Amino acid sequence: MKYLTLKQKQDLVEIADSYPNLQCVQCALAIKNYLQLARIPGKLIKINTQADLDYRNCFLYDDSIGGDAISETGYHEGIIVIIDGMEIVFDNHHPQGIAKVEWLGNFQFFGKIHLGQELIVTEENF
Repeated sequence: MKYLTLKQKQDLVEIADSYPNLQCVQCALAIKNYLQLARIPGKLIKINTQADLDYRNCFLYDDSIGGDAISETGYHEGIIVIIDGMEIVFDNHHPQGIAKVEWLGNFQFFGKIHLGQELIVTEENF
């Protein structure tokens, strides 16, 4: 396993911080490309509220940042990197990185709040 240097961590922060709200796909792709060029393994993590089954699930919120919806399609993604033995997610709302468990726990959407629905979570190694 290859460890991230301090410079590489700073690069991830800069990449993630350069993408505004609603640009998670572009952000994740940029981070993935950076990691692949540096031969650092990671995972693409995708979450889906199943908005195709209920339009009210289109709006996805992150309790840790408040404010506007972070998705208007019910879809969001980020990149997981192992740092000090922990799965840390980087996305356009958490440029410093956040523990995967915390990241997943922060999401709110209509179906979860009112119907007890769960997020669909997929991960792809690279």
